[in-house]
Amino acid sequence: MQHMTSTGLYLRLLHYVKPYWRVFALSVLGMVIVAITEPALPALMKPLLDGTFVHKDDHEAEIETFREARRLSDTLGIGDGLDVLGPTPAFLHRLRGEYRWQITVRGTDIERAFPHLPRARGWSIDVDPGA
Repeated sequence: MQHMTSTGLYLRLLHYVKPYWRVFALSVLGMVIVAITEPALPALMKPLLDGTFVHKDDHEAEIETFREARRLSDTLGIGDGLDVLGPTPAFLHRLRGEYRWQITVRGTDIERAFPHLPRARGWSIDVDPGA
């Protein structure tokens, strides 16, 4: 038996694929599409999983959360069917080197609060219909 190079072996195997080249090309294209779109799923899921403000410095996270809670209270008004609670440290306060603080907005007219919720970097919104 003779020693075959990698290229020679590849060309020999490619000869068997030749009758099925359309299926082979389609499967390679499918693998490329999956590889390109795979990072999109975690990026789409992140806003659904975090309901807090995240920052690497605990003090900065606390200050930013207090600032937004005060702004929300002033904007929404107290006693108009909405309450702004917090900020408080999140249940998982420190996770992967980042600190999490949360603000809770509750009330009967919660849809009125949506346009005023923070959308800047580090913020995410978690809607809890059972609360």
